[in-house]
Amino acid sequence: QTAVQLAPLSRWVVYSSGGKLATGADWDPQYDNKLVTLGIPAEKILHTDLSGYLANTNTEATTFIMEAQKREWKTVCVISTPFHILRAFAETVTAAARVYQMYPSPLKIYSKVGKPLPWTRICLHSQFIQRERRCDLIAAELLKCEKYHAKDVGRMVRLLSGSCIL
Repeated sequence: QTAVQLAPLSRWVVYSSGGKLATGADWDPQYDNKLVTLGIPAEKILHTDLSGYLANTNTEATTFIMEAQKREWKTVCVISTPFHILRAFAETVTAAARVYQMYPSPLKIYSKVGKPLPWTRICLHSQFIQRERRCDLIAAELLKCEKYHAKDVGRMVRLLSGSCIL
């Protein structure tokens, strides 16, 4: 829904396909029909290719940023569920620093929370392996942020020390 609301302001709506899940299954979400049904023109839908990669938040963010660099985009927006937005955004900012080999990268990265759904309802997450209530997934997401980004956060804080960006 959020992508549909932002589509008139955007040239592209981007999602990843290809690659493998941790279970060995192919990652092929086939969102095109759903996006078109929701009103996004098919010519505005762009896929980033995860072929040869394990499909996860990091590889999705990395291929997204590589596409942004290739197309010389100046601004991107990451959209995700409320419980996943912090990690999706952190992965995207970290990927931009890696791909552009500088922090902050010249790419402006924004985040937008997707449509909130009932917090106590069970959903599938993390390559369809985790089956938990949305409210219970927040703690796991924060632990993943701490695990995956501890060294990056320290490096970014050092780089930003003394600047007005903080």
